[in-house]
Amino acid sequence: FSLTVNNGEFLSIVGPSGCGKTTLLKLIGGLVEPTKGEVTFMNGDQKLGAVFQSSTLLPWRTVAENIALPLQANGEKGYERKIDKILDLVGLKGFGSYFPSELSGGMQQRVNLARALVNKPQVLLMDEPFGSLDDVTRNKLNLELLKIWQKLKITVVFVTHSLSEATFLSDRVVVVSDRPAKIRRVIDIKTPRPRTLQMKETTKVFDGIDGLKTLFTELFSSPHNEKVIRVLGINQFLKEDRFVNFFTYYHKIRNENNIKLQLILHKDLKKTIEERYVPIGQLEKGDSIKYVDFE
Repeated sequence: FSLTVNNGEFLSIVGPSGCGKTTLLKLIGGLVEPTKGEVTFMNGDQKLGAVFQSSTLLPWRTVAENIALPLQANGEKGYERKIDKILDLVGLKGFGSYFPSELSGGMQQRVNLARALVNKPQVLLMDEPFGSLDDVTRNKLNLELLKIWQKLKITVVFVTHSLSEATFLSDRVVVVSDRPAKIRRVIDIKTPRPRTLQMKETTKVFDGIDGLKTLFTELFSSPHNEKVIRVLGINQFLKEDRFVNFFTYYHKIRNENNIKLQLILHKDLKKTIEERYVPIGQLEKGDSIKYVDFE
């Protein structure tokens, strides 16, 4: 497993649950030691900040006091002005005296982000920071994160299960396989910046060797040497023409490799697939479909 992250880059990592994405962030952050190999920063030691999915705020401390924790740990004094500036940066001006219990989930994650940024890190590690938020709040924080990243010009390594989020935010997306984790593909995102939410909904953000495969699916090998096509992003798969394109790709893979396939599709696709495509023979004999609940 070898990966280079460029200075000032926004890089996202996607892959199945349990494949080691969080462990990779811990390795970068020095929270665990590698059993083999090494993590190297080309410009020497770097200041790091980290934001996690669940809130790590101390409930008995105010917003300002939570943000001040790294500064206090370093023995810094007279940091009140710095706290005010970082609160303004993350859109929480005037909330310094509030306690975490008085904030929404989105606001709590802003505090977590502010605490990670208060020491002016060169590298920001983010482990599914918006995964527990509703779509509206998540989209809003995606936009604000991009503005902060562009203003501070720092390097961001971002772990997510959402392909739409990864491609909207990133310069590159690293697709990691199931354990033992390997890099299956590194995809350059060519959507121009600054990005808008309209781009997130309408742009084909995945350009790759096989555009159809890269946009809709990832091909995995099962333990029984069978092949599995898993639809990665339901949001990119709801229009009628995309069902047609997907089955074109499915037949292409099946015929070229002369193998049986299992399709793992989102449960919300079941009605459309079974009413329109299975009855007209789109599914090859011996193949199967499994419907699951994933983003």
